[in-house]
Amino acid sequence: MSIAEAFSAFPNLKTQRLILRQIMPDDIDAVFALYSDNSVVEFLDIDTLSARQEAEELVEFFIKRYHNRVSIRWAIALEDKPHKLIGTCGFHPFNEEIMTRLV
Repeated sequence: MSIAEAFSAFPNLKTQRLILRQIMPDDIDAVFALYSDNSVVEFLDIDTLSARQEAEELVEFFIKRYHNRVSIRWAIALEDKPHKLIGTCGFHPFNEEIMTRLV
C-alpha cells in the first residue's frame, strides 16, 4: 500500500483475531473508558481523561489528524466484535516526505 492509498481511504487491517479500523464517534465511550485508566496512559503523552467531553475531543483529534495526513490512529477490536474498541495504535506524527523516501 502506498502512502497516497493510505490517505485516500482509511487502511483497515485484519489479523486472525483482530481488526484495526478507523476510530469513529461511536467509539467515544470506549475511548473514555480506556484513556481514563491511569495504567493505560502511564507511558503516553496525554493526561488521564476525567470527562467524556475530553474523549469526544480526542476522537475528533484522531479523525482530524488523519484527514490532514498527519497521523493514522486505529481502533483495535476483536474480529468477532468489530464495533467494540479494546485499544488503539498508530503512527504519529506522520512525515509524508520522509516516508516517501523509505518506500
